[in-house]
Amino acid sequence: MTKLKKKIFEPVFIFNELINFLENKYKFNHRDYLNSNNHFIKWCDKHKLPLIDEKGKERNESNIFFEMYKSAIDGEKKCPEHQDFWHVITEEENIYNGCFFYLGGTFSYNKYPKFVQKIIYLIKKEFPNDYDEEKGIKIWVEW
Repeated sequence: MTKLKKKIFEPVFIFNELINFLENKYKFNHRDYLNSNNHFIKWCDKHKLPLIDEKGKERNESNIFFEMYKSAIDGEKKCPEHQDFWHVITEEENIYNGCFFYLGGTFSYNKYPKFVQKIIYLIKKEFPNDYDEEKGIKIWVEW
């Protein structure tokens, strides 16, 4: 019987390293692409609300401030939609802990929302030699 040999995988990008590189270079957050989570805090700052309301609650726990935000013309109604790159791709692709997957390519590119397409475009721009037009880019993911 021949001895079992270890498999050596081809060089591949690790999702967290790849996305961190892009986030740092292009100044975005893949988990909140439009920065919607900070809209309420920025709104409070813009309207010079104190850090603590009259009931002793901090801004992020204040029902008083949140009710003001919800009813304001420039408040919740203007909050950008939450756009999460990770959630979109995990809903569309068969991704699980410890797997390879292809992102982008002609097969799947158009099924994604525009913000995901923009991130895929940045991947293609930064790593043209590793991006296959048909398949996309091969990525390893683990958590």
